[in-house]
Amino acid sequence: MKKVIIFLCTFCISPFSMANADTLQSQLSAIHQAESIGISNIKAEQIRQDKIEARHRAKLARIVSQKRKQAEQSARLRHKKALEKQKRLDALHQEKVAERLADKYRDQEYQDKLRDLEFKSKMIAIQKESARAARENDFIDVELNRQKAKTDILQSEADATRNVSKGTQNLMESEGRAKEDANSGWFN
Repeated sequence: MKKVIIFLCTFCISPFSMANADTLQSQLSAIHQAESIGISNIKAEQIRQDKIEARHRAKLARIVSQKRKQAEQSARLRHKKALEKQKRLDALHQEKVAERLADKYRDQEYQDKLRDLEFKSKMIAIQKESARAARENDFIDVELNRQKAKTDILQSEADATRNVSKGTQNLMESEGRAKEDANSGWFN
């Protein structure tokens, strides 16, 4: 737009100069000069517009570069957060696996101790039975002696009862003879 105004101004000024000019040559020279000024003004305006556009392109390139850098930085941050989250999840998973394994080992250890205890109990029972079997004759002798002692006690009680009965019988017989002897005499 500026180019057109400059061109018109130059064109408007040129008729006034033509009136004063004597010759056609001077008029053509003035037109040529105005045309040169207009062209140089147009070129200057074009250069100025090119500089403005170059600044705009440079500014746009900087903005695009900044946006790209921000996007890359954001992507790196998201990737870093994702890695940290994955590490936390992996650590949590490892912790749970370790906890399950510890429970499993504790349970296995408990089962092993329980089997060991059962085994020892059975071994003690077997040893007890072995000792009992090895000393069975002693147990038999003790049992026989116990039964013999019971028999002796019963026999002693029977003998004592028999002796008391015999003593009572003898006493009664003696008393009976004594009464007979007392009654059989002269002075009775």
